[in-house]
Amino acid sequence: MKIFLSVLILIALVSCKEEKDHYWSDVTFDNKISANPSFKKMDKEEFASSYNNENLKRTSDIKYSNEILDRASGFATNYSPVNYGCTAYFDDKSDKLVIDIGLHGPFGGSGFSLNYFNGKFFANPYKYSDIPLENETEPIYKVIVQKLTLDKSHFQVGDSIYGLVNFRIIEIKDKISIGHTAKGFFRTKIAKE
Repeated sequence: MKIFLSVLILIALVSCKEEKDHYWSDVTFDNKISANPSFKKMDKEEFASSYNNENLKRTSDIKYSNEILDRASGFATNYSPVNYGCTAYFDDKSDKLVIDIGLHGPFGGSGFSLNYFNGKFFANPYKYSDIPLENETEPIYKVIVQKLTLDKSHFQVGDSIYGLVNFRIIEIKDKISIGHTAKGFFRTKIAKE
């Protein structure tokens, strides 16, 4: 009986830790996703780099919203018209493939990362600034839905990656709820970190 109780407590502790860290979802795979017309549309569009005036090819066609939630109306539907850049690299500490979709500048940035490992992933919204905040609390994320489709299951540095993401996540921080909604296609080449 004691062994059974010990095993049950151990399982409960492990389950709580996994849920606390992140909610991992299964990835679907579609080796024909790169033929989607959205990528041809991106080929025809360019955007100005935030660091210099050169024009770059679009790497994502994602509608992304992150707004404070009104309890009456639910998720925000005002999407940012910004062209979010997409980069990908392997995290040298964990072998996770990190797909970063966001804006980065000298004074801050915002967006989200898709963390992929062994056929599973989790989305992680972020926002940062060059102004440090004292006593900043860690946010809690509640996943409503998160779906990811990739063109293949195994990648290495130098590979091209094509995907489709769709998620709704609520971030709770300092008693404020922020709804993160994203949907659309992305592509990039996997670089060294």
